[in-house]
Amino acid sequence: MKNIVDSVGVGETLQDREHFHLRVIATDADVSAYIKYVDQLPQLFSQLEFAVEEELTPYNLLHNFGSRYVLAIGYHDLLGAAMLSVVHTYSCIYGEVGDVIVKPHHRHRGIGRSLMMEACRLAWLQKCTEVRLEVHPNLVAANQFYPSIGFKLTGTQTGLYGRNNYKCFPS
Repeated sequence: MKNIVDSVGVGETLQDREHFHLRVIATDADVSAYIKYVDQLPQLFSQLEFAVEEELTPYNLLHNFGSRYVLAIGYHDLLGAAMLSVVHTYSCIYGEVGDVIVKPHHRHRGIGRSLMMEACRLAWLQKCTEVRLEVHPNLVAANQFYPSIGFKLTGTQTGLYGRNNYKCFPS
């Protein structure tokens, strides 16, 4: 399979045979323009197997954490979403993919791959040196998916919230 980083062109329109399109939600104007879909995000993300119980709305994530959302929209329905935060440290700038989810009946159609391609493209445009993500070891499908699109397993955290750590670098 082609590495995700090698297959993303800046400014490229991402669509596939399933007739969905991607929208980036990064500003208040984006939230207003796509409010119908943004309002569905908390419910969509609550379906994650290891969802956080906190009340994190798209609005406060956008403003407090600098998150961007990539939405997969098909025929007036939210099919999936990914959340990207850009982290600035003294030594580097990196992207952190917080959550990716595709509704169960829309999986295995390229939507997750397209969401991740766009999240990585956004990170590279923000001058990130890498994109990071964490996956619970029990999520077998996710732990197979990320390496298939070019992410490398870089370690496993131990302790109560043990996670597999993955990174992807621009080519």
